[in-house]
Amino acid sequence: MDDASCLRTVDEPSTIQVNVTARCNLACAHCHVESGPHRTEAMDRATMEAVLAVAERPCVDTVDVTGGAPEMNPDFAWFVERASSAARVMVRTNLVILRDPAYRSLLDLYARLGVEVVASLPNVHDAQAEQQRGAATFDPSIEVLRELNARGYGRDGEHVLDLVFNPQWPVLPPDQDELEAVYRRRLAELGVSFDRLFAVANNPIGRYGAHLLDTGEFDGYLDLLIDGFNQEACAGMMCRRQLSVGWDGRVYDCDFNQALGLAARREDGGDRTIFDYADDPALSLARAIRFRNHCYACTAGSGSSCGGTIVQMS
Repeated sequence: MDDASCLRTVDEPSTIQVNVTARCNLACAHCHVESGPHRTEAMDRATMEAVLAVAERPCVDTVDVTGGAPEMNPDFAWFVERASSAARVMVRTNLVILRDPAYRSLLDLYARLGVEVVASLPNVHDAQAEQQRGAATFDPSIEVLRELNARGYGRDGEHVLDLVFNPQWPVLPPDQDELEAVYRRRLAELGVSFDRLFAVANNPIGRYGAHLLDTGEFDGYLDLLIDGFNQEACAGMMCRRQLSVGWDGRVYDCDFNQALGLAARREDGGDRTIFDYADDPALSLARAIRFRNHCYACTAGSGSSCGGTIVQMS
């Protein structure tokens, strides 16, 4: 892959990642979008309808729903039900939200629709996990994983349950396969099974970026990412195969660019929106990618994406 190819998406991006709300029941230390209970931003139904219209395109095979805690959008269940009739649906969850009685019915909705669950579990030891996610979050996460297992998730080969690891310190993730084996052993002791583990590098923006600045570690971490640049990871960058949609309908290359307000651009210099694509089915999803230094988080070492490691290192 040459350098110029890295600067654009593929001709037909196949994933629409939808950030439906900035609201969250947690305020994780590594959160790049600075979600929390105080946030009120949420995608409205008209914007969701536009997303669904674009999801009907032949090139789109996946709708990836994220937040915040996406479950906290009032129209979340309606959207997931509709999206599942058009494409494969993935939901990114912090697990803890599904212990709340107001959201417990979503477990059955996921199972009925065959929604793929991608669950954040930054550590398999309670003390370390709660340093990142807050007190009293580990045990509820394990309880929800068991409930998902009881519905076939991570066990029957049809209901997919993937986990996500984020480093606690300003370092690159360890080898994904080795870490997955550690997770599998530890979680088996807790009565939990899963399909895959994704090891994701922390991006030096948002709440995590602020933490690095406060501790004087920002420059060192950014240097680590830049020095670790791996050209082979460029071909697998998630921005090359997806369209990211913000709660207000503006579109981006990825959720990280969304957090920084780096929207995709129209020819007139204005921000591109999902309504542009919904109103004009001939308008290609392909585009130039907007890069900044934070992008090195996806190309350092083995590479990093929402689906974990990009390349296998020898």
